[in-house]
Amino acid sequence: MDPRGSPTKGFLSGANVGPFQGIFRSLAGVPGMDWLFVIGLLVIGVALILGVAVRPAAFSGVLMLALMWAAVWVPATTGGGGQPSGSTNPIVDDHIVGIFGLIAVGALATWGAGYLGRKWASIPNVAAHSWLR
Repeated sequence: MDPRGSPTKGFLSGANVGPFQGIFRSLAGVPGMDWLFVIGLLVIGVALILGVAVRPAAFSGVLMLALMWAAVWVPATTGGGGQPSGSTNPIVDDHIVGIFGLIAVGALATWGAGYLGRKWASIPNVAAHSWLR
């Protein structure tokens, strides 16, 4: 597979620091991981845009961003080969900011604005389990 067409190859092959670098580098470019990553992004984005299953989408987004943060391993002061990691903060980067944003979206999911969000919340199984809103 062409590395320019693989989102995991482009991102995970740069995992040169941190305790999980071996795991992430072994997943780089695996076609199954490419599909899981892209489909996961699509499902999370569509759910958040439509206001349907916002809490599961927010939780999945938090998990995905946490894994991306672990792949980048921001606490490292230098990347592979002595290159700087590109972070000016030893812990927080855009992944952590996104995590807090998704936590806020998931917490406010009960406000259920929008036609599809209200229809989704009125489904009996979703109404019985608030974590599905």
